[in-house]
Amino acid sequence: MKNPAFLCLYRFIAVGWRNCKAQPENNIPKGNWRKDPFLLHSQASQSSFQEQARRERAELEKLLEENRRKLEEAQRQEALEQQRKEEERYRELEELQRQKEEAMRRKKQQEEEERAKQMILLGKNKSRPKLSFALNSK
Repeated sequence: MKNPAFLCLYRFIAVGWRNCKAQPENNIPKGNWRKDPFLLHSQASQSSFQEQARRERAELEKLLEENRRKLEEAQRQEALEQQRKEEERYRELEELQRQKEEAMRRKKQQEEEERAKQMILLGKNKSRPKLSFALNSK
């Protein structure tokens, strides 16, 4: 609110000294309150202050909602990026595992080929039946 001395001076000019006392807002004659331009302005400015406060609250709520939306979007993007990285890493691990299995299969096949070559070089043919010592051929 304004300074009481200013109000008193304003009322002195607007209404007259007789109606101006220590607390001018409370001492306006009942019939004159609608005519007092300061009170009309005060009421209008109070409602405009309320309207301005309401607009500022709405603007702040809008900003908060926008910030919340941006934060959620950033978190969603980060989660998607993390998921993409995990899937990529999983694919890399699967590829490494497949390569290891392929290398093991090739190594095993190569060892079998080497064993077969050794058998051929030594003249041992697997096509001959093995005789058991338990069976005596007569």
